[in-house]
This record gives sequence, C-alpha cells and structure tokens, in this order.
Amino acid sequence: MIDLSNKTDLQLVRMVKKDGNNDAFLEIVSRLGDIYYNVVHKYDRRLKSVGIDPNDLYLEMHNVVFMCVRTFNPKKGAKLGTWIGNHARYCSLNAINARKFIFPTDSEEIHAHIEKAQSANIAPSFQESKESKIHIHTLLAQIEDKRIAEVIKLRYLGDKKMVWGKVAKKMGMSIQSCLNLGSKGLKIMKYKIKNENFA
Repeated sequence: MIDLSNKTDLQLVRMVKKDGNNDAFLEIVSRLGDIYYNVVHKYDRRLKSVGIDPNDLYLEMHNVVFMCVRTFNPKKGAKLGTWIGNHARYCSLNAINARKFIFPTDSEEIHAHIEKAQSANIAPSFQESKESKIHIHTLLAQIEDKRIAEVIKLRYLGDKKMVWGKVAKKMGMSIQSCLNLGSKGLKIMKYKIKNENFA
C-alpha cells in the first residue's frame, strides 16, 4: 500500500473519484472509518430494542464510506468526516424506523430474495428456502460476467454476509471494483426476477 498519509482528505477523494484509487480509499477508511462506527454505536441500544443486530450496520461501513466519497461535495461546506457521520446516523435511524436494515431502493427485491435463500444454510429443512437458493444460483449462472456472480455469492450466499474488504481480498480486486460488480449484479438480478414475475 502506498503511503498517502501526507494527502488531505479532499485530495484522497479526488483520487478515488478520478482513478478509482483503492489505496486512497483505504486511507480514507483508516482515517475516518471510526466516525461511522462511533455514530452507529450510539444507536446500539435502540437498534437492539427493535430486534436489529448492530453488527449488521457495522458490516456496511466500507459500503457507506465509499458512497460518501462518491457523493462528497466540498463546495457545500461540510467536511468528509461530517458527511460520513451524517450518513451513519441516517443508516441507523432508517434501520430503527423500518425495524430492519434498509437496502438501496434499486436492490430491495433482490436483497429480500437473497435473504430468503440464505436461510437454506441455517434451516435446510425448509423446502421453500432450498428452492429459493437454487433459483438464485440459476439466475447467477445466466450472467455472462462470472466475476459478478462470484461477488454476489461471496457477499450474500455464505453462512453470513461477508464484508467488502474480504470479498475484495478473495477476488484479488479493489474494494471499489467489487462494489461496482455487486451493484451491477443486483440490478441484473432484479431485472430478471421482475421479468419472471410479469411473465
């Protein structure tokens, strides 16, 4: 990893936006990731009171920080750390208000489908869950870019959701590349499922 400790937050943001620099992104995470954790931690008791495991939100840190980097606009006057803290608070409150983790709106259907499939690993006696899991793998096999299918499997179809850092390590790719492939895969899967529902 290149030493980027002399770079400002804004310079790192520009490196990520312009070149998809993974080292720059990891430097941001090392500097500001604790802000996300600390904010979510403040909501631990409230999350647990509505049946939510705070770890579900902690595992989304890389994803949220990456989204914050991509949407950060210094002209609005806020610092990157403040931007990340705000989104950590929004994620926590959204989860509490909905009593479940809120996924991006463009992937709600496929996430629900995948969550049902995951239950096959926990309770294989449920025939519906096993069929759902088989269905997911069938749809993944139809995607031409096999990297997309592999990212989806690693992220969502294991015994538990794998953090993006581990997905990237197993794929031998940058976190940003895995996030992009995962996002593309979810959109493809949503499209396929929606077409099946209208068929």
